[in-house]
Formats: sequence, structure tokens, C-alpha cells
Amino acid sequence: MGRMLKKFSFAIFVLLLAISVQASIQLVAPVEGIMEANSTIDLGKVQPGETIILRISTSSGSEERWENAIVKKDSLPENWAAKDSAEGEKTLAVEISVPENAHQELYNFSVELSNPRTRITPEKINLRVLVEEGLVISSVNSNTLTTNVGEEASFQIILDNDSVASHKVRISSSLPESWFGAEEIELKPKEKVNIDLGVTPHVYGAKGFTFSVTSLENGKNLGDFDMQLRARPSLLGKFSVANEGLPFFTFSLLPQYLINALLSLLIQ
Repeated sequence: MGRMLKKFSFAIFVLLLAISVQASIQLVAPVEGIMEANSTIDLGKVQPGETIILRISTSSGSEERWENAIVKKDSLPENWAAKDSAEGEKTLAVEISVPENAHQELYNFSVELSNPRTRITPEKINLRVLVEEGLVISSVNSNTLTTNVGEEASFQIILDNDSVASHKVRISSSLPESWFGAEEIELKPKEKVNIDLGVTPHVYGAKGFTFSVTSLENGKNLGDFDMQLRARPSLLGKFSVANEGLPFFTFSLLPQYLINALLSLLIQ
């Protein structure tokens, strides 16, 4: 009788031990790591106006899987917003939006993982992020290029995003739309890219202009660059100058401009 009781007690102990084993929580992005329940991890830096996308594996380290990831609303800083995850096959994605007026300091919030359709115990993790300005940096490789009239010159802007959130920027210029059209670029978290910007001159000579980089997340200017393009004349390019507009220096050259415009149409 005593042996049976001991065996039964041991079986109950093993069962309780199996049930009490904590499931693991695996972060996929913006940082990678396996966390224990109630532990804290630093996500990195983020700028005001950005949205962090937190990705968590559905694997719990056991036969069961995580099905829900919910940001604890009472843990969110003031004016921050969160979008809880929908069910995913391999990962759960949670969005945390940082307000544009967020102060530059350290913030904390919590996320709870659960699966109401199983016996797996809901677990909570704590996340920490530093809000900081100036995480997107822009620069240029060369300020001056030379090309022929009507041929594209490729300037290069370097964009470096040190944030754990993606960031959209707009690159515009002081040039006419026919020379360069504004471009919108989305930078991935922790991404550094070289962007080629094609400029096509329609008149010969030296042309000074400015490239401007503007954040579409918070509207702040991220850089202004003074550039210069030298366009060599071609026969067609020289005669077609008048097609870009009337001369701005003297009306005495107006007849010559009109003749050049006519010749440019004849040789096209």
C-alpha cells in the first residue's frame, strides 16, 4: 500500500511539474531573443511620430502555440497607441505608435501572450525603448556632376536609419519638374541605403540647385544639399533651349531664341 502511494505521489509530482513549466517567448523583430516571463528587454531607439512593429514567434517552446499578443493598455505611456495582433501562422505582429510630441526619454510597456483555446498559461514580457531625435541621417556622395543636355546625371544620396522603426522620407529639389521629380522612400529599421537620383538637364551650362530631404513621419527637415550640374551643349540641346521658356536676360535675344526653337523642331 505504501509503495503504491509513493508511486501515485511521484506521478502527481511529475504531472504538476510538467504543467508548471513556463513557456518561452521568442522575439523576432526589431530585436531577436528568447525571453522568460516577466523579463525585460531593450528594443533600442525610436523617433517621435514613428511606429514600432513588434514581431513575436507563435512557438512557445512546447506543443502549444501562442495565438494572441496584446499590449497592456495600462502600461502604455500617455498618448501612445497600440494595435494588438491578429492570429498569425508563424509570427504575431503588434504595432506601437509613438506620438510626435513624445519627450526624449526612456519608456516602458508590457505585452501579454496567450492562447485561450489551450491550457497554456498567459505570460507577460516587459519592453523598453528610448525615444530620441535625429536617428535618420542623410548625406551626399558628390555635389557636382557633368553630363550632356538631354542625358540623365545620377546624383547619390545616402540615407541611414538608426531607428528600430521604419521611416518614410521625401526627396525634393528646387529644379523644374521636367528635370527631377520628387521621390518618396521608406527606410526599413536599422537600414542604410544609397539612393540614385536622376536629373536630366534641358539647357546647357552650369545649374545650381538644392536637394531637400523631409520626414513624412513628423514633417521635419532631414537635410538640404547644395548641388551643381554642368550640362555640355549638343546641337539639338543648344537649339531647343527656347523650348524651356523665354530668355530672362534681354529681349534683344528673343529673335535668336525663336529661330533656335524652330531649328530644334526641324532636326528632331
